[in-house]
Amino acid sequence: MIFLIIIPSIISIFNLYKRLTCKIKVKFTKFTLLHLLVVFIFLFYILNILTKTTINYLIFLIWYFSFFTSLIACGITKEGFLYPFYLISKLYKFEKVKIVDFKKNKKTFLITFKAIREIRLEFDIKDLENVKKFLKTKNIKLK
Repeated sequence: MIFLIIIPSIISIFNLYKRLTCKIKVKFTKFTLLHLLVVFIFLFYILNILTKTTINYLIFLIWYFSFFTSLIACGITKEGFLYPFYLISKLYKFEKVKIVDFKKNKKTFLITFKAIREIRLEFDIKDLENVKKFLKTKNIKLK
């Protein structure tokens, strides 16, 4: 039972550390909120199936927080792009990324690149020039 608390706590600390090391952080969007809502409903459903004890509520909150930290731990670091991969943020190194595509919206811009699969990250429009300058220093072709 203690592993149900320790494992997600370690994952959360790891993801928060990754968030702090990001040079440019992703924007918290409606899509992220939708993910969080779906996971909340799913975990709450599982909690209702189990006995409703204080320890189960604590486990529920810790696992939900670990999922939350995996979604917000995305961004651009000095090594590459961080993207949520299940509960742990995955690093896609710049060497694996060939071309980065930008798509602007009103308040955000979307970065699309292909490493192992096609990946999209959404950033605040204020960070557009910083991202372009940083990616040019890493010798990545911009579309």
